[in-house]
Amino acid sequence: MTRRAALATGATALVAAAGCLGGTRLSHGWNEVNAPTDAALYDVVMTLDGPIAVGEGGVVLGRRGSDWQAITENGPGDASNGLVAADVTDDGNAVWFVGDSGAIGRLNVVSGRVTDYSAPNGKTSSWEGLAVDGRAGRESVFAVNGSGELLPGTYGGGTVSWGQVSKPSGGESVAAIDVHRGTGYIADTGGGVYRTARNGWQTVGIRGAGVSLTDLSVVDKTLVNVTTEEGDIYVYNGHNWLLVTTADSALHAIDRRSGRGLAAGVGGTVLSLESNQWQSQESPTSNTLHGCALGTASYSDVAVGANGVVLELFG
Repeated sequence: MTRRAALATGATALVAAAGCLGGTRLSHGWNEVNAPTDAALYDVVMTLDGPIAVGEGGVVLGRRGSDWQAITENGPGDASNGLVAADVTDDGNAVWFVGDSGAIGRLNVVSGRVTDYSAPNGKTSSWEGLAVDGRAGRESVFAVNGSGELLPGTYGGGTVSWGQVSKPSGGESVAAIDVHRGTGYIADTGGGVYRTARNGWQTVGIRGAGVSLTDLSVVDKTLVNVTTEEGDIYVYNGHNWLLVTTADSALHAIDRRSGRGLAAGVGGTVLSLESNQWQSQESPTSNTLHGCALGTASYSDVAVGANGVVLELFG
């Protein structure tokens, strides 16, 4: 599941002059901010207009001005199917999300319109991961389910042309997928990572990991980060895997961009990549965090999780 943020310009618009968000006084560092839901939030991405989070019951939230607001409470098609993964187009203008019972939807960030593309080709299995590649209006979409099936699609003119299903992981349950400029990576729950190749997919590790992988983030074609249920973060440089840090709790999400990085997990665990070193951050919550997204010049880093918790980083 990739969270490549479209870099915005302008001064940092973190809070109003009074230093408040939703009526809550903010302090330096990570703050828990008001969100209009108690539903578990499972993923968050950064768009051109700020962060978008998705979760239980099909809820889709967005930060609008100084408040988080519900874009839809019932997901694509008002079916109330839970949403577990999201990704954003390279220009930050469209967000795709997937989840239970074949749920797939697309949010036009500019108009706020949600379009339902659920049950593609009649598939109603629950999706576990999602990747989007390209600019809005001509993006490629890749959805993976718990059976290890990958369904590719091409969006254009308001419709999606779905391709043939494949099984890159050989049927192992897929935990996450990310695609960057045509090069895709998949992580499975058995400790395997797979990369697109000329004739399909090839295994690229992780030898000796022996743990369930939970998320991955592709920086470029040969720089990949993955997280594990043991709290590990591994880095792949195109040839070898390196264990770079181990947190005290399981990690569920990671986002990387250039020299920046953010990871989150169980017990409110938050790690940040600073000066090439992963550092543990003080967190205001003990709720499990399921998703995280790096900020931009105009929006702060964000992490989301159980019980509708939303954290934002204020400098």
